[in-house]
Amino acid sequence: MSRSSASRALRRVGLALAALLLVPATVLGATTSITITNAAPTVTSAALPSTSVSPTAGGVTNVTATLVITDLNGCNDLASVVAEVRTPGGAVHTASSAASYVSCSAGTAATYRYVFPMRFHDAPAALETGYQLRVTATDKQGATGTNLVSPLVFAYAELAAIQLDRSTFNFGASVAPAAQSDILALAVQNAGNVQVDTQLAATALAHASEDASIPVSALRYSLASNMSDATAMGSSSTTLSSFDLGAGAASSRSLYWRLAVPSGDAQWVPSGTYTGTVTVSAVKG
Repeated sequence: MSRSSASRALRRVGLALAALLLVPATVLGATTSITITNAAPTVTSAALPSTSVSPTAGGVTNVTATLVITDLNGCNDLASVVAEVRTPGGAVHTASSAASYVSCSAGTAATYRYVFPMRFHDAPAALETGYQLRVTATDKQGATGTNLVSPLVFAYAELAAIQLDRSTFNFGASVAPAAQSDILALAVQNAGNVQVDTQLAATALAHASEDASIPVSALRYSLASNMSDATAMGSSSTTLSSFDLGAGAASSRSLYWRLAVPSGDAQWVPSGTYTGTVTVSAVKG
């Protein structure tokens, strides 16, 4: 075969190959499907800043719990997270209410915040038998997850505290030497969560400008409104163990006071204003 004949043969082959490359391939189609199941949410964790909560005297301690709820279908699948607090005896302390959404981590771990009140007169409890925080999470399909098998348990500390209805005793502006003042009442409210007694102490009443004073023993106190069992005050703290003021939201009891002014034949009693200090404090009793 001559060179020109061979060249024409190669061109024919090349054209034939090119013709083969231009033939379209047949494409076969298929339908793909999958059904995703719903995963119930789980309460991954419930935590407090401390597992021992301290009361606020005469007030409320607001406690913030951090809750983490995991839903494998995603944080957006959660419909609600509610919590409640139960007493050591199992009674409802704080009724169920919604927790507040905070953030989502890794698409499936949602953080919520739940704030609940602990009142000053709520009964103290040790950690072993403490208050319980119970959490229930519900997704948009109605599936739920709880921590009821292992609720968060926290202690509530004891608090011996009182509040007084006055900060000043004014025994009068015109009490004569050798006379007694009017009887004054001091209301003492239990501001803690345990029964309390009172501890009492006082100072002598000093004259505003003269070097004179009324002795501390001239000040008397009593649990009886008529001062029938009056006791003289002392400068050292004394516990009134019969006070026995029980805990409670409005638990209160009065102490009664009177000042017996010395006579001029016993000591110098110049006219004028005398002042001193009375200290009333709480002790568990």
